[in-house]
Amino acid sequence: MIWEDAELLQLRQFDSFMESAPQLLLKLYIALKGGSHFGVLSAIFKIFTVVSLAWTLVSYDQKICLMDGVKKSGNSNQRNPSNGITIDYNNDAAINCIKDVNWTNSAILCLANFLWIVGRLMALSLFASAYGWIIWPVCIAHLIPIFVWHLETNYNFMDSLRLSFLHLFAYLYPTKKAGEKEPDAHPRFSPAMYQSVCLCENVILMILWMESFSKGDDWDIIRIYWIIQFATTLASFALFWWVKEINKMLRERDFSPTQTEDQSTPETVLTLSP
Repeated sequence: MIWEDAELLQLRQFDSFMESAPQLLLKLYIALKGGSHFGVLSAIFKIFTVVSLAWTLVSYDQKICLMDGVKKSGNSNQRNPSNGITIDYNNDAAINCIKDVNWTNSAILCLANFLWIVGRLMALSLFASAYGWIIWPVCIAHLIPIFVWHLETNYNFMDSLRLSFLHLFAYLYPTKKAGEKEPDAHPRFSPAMYQSVCLCENVILMILWMESFSKGDDWDIIRIYWIIQFATTLASFALFWWVKEINKMLRERDFSPTQTEDQSTPETVLTLSP
């Protein structure tokens, strides 16, 4: 069921970032315009929605790691491709990726994605509350370059569409690991480049939102929004970097060239029920 689960996770990303995330943005817009009357309960539901979006990214990457670490059986007559799979011990990148899958890493990555999504939703919703329908051309201007980039880097149309909506609200961190010899067939955005661009976008949107205020408005609220924006975005930067560096240190500690050269690990065949 490995490949079937991965396809279901892709469908979940469609549902999450092409339906749930835009609906959440609309709800935040309504709340900022004073049309929400649910108070704390409404805030709790919004937080759970963002947590769900963040976990969607983490679970997707974990499944991709597992898919990279196994290979299908050579029997082409199998009706179910998951009936027989073999662990590919020669794929160092995939094995390292599988080793990195644990509850600590998952929790940190989920928190990093959660904080990143909060920062993006805050900037977009605040801008929308001040300028209304102009948020749509702003979002389209962000979507189109990302869609074209993915389309030109070996992604099909539907994957490019899914990832363009995903990157409007979130960020899919690269999973390429040390020791990977083959070039990445499906590259992802560089963290330094993409996150810096999005941070600049957030700052510009919030500056434009701030310009809509008059002198008599409550500037303490504005300061709080700015603090939350920088705190969530910079904390997300730090958590992504922390997970990357910790995993790198653990792999270097566990790496033994002598064992790699002298010992060959036999392949293990797993039989999964259809």
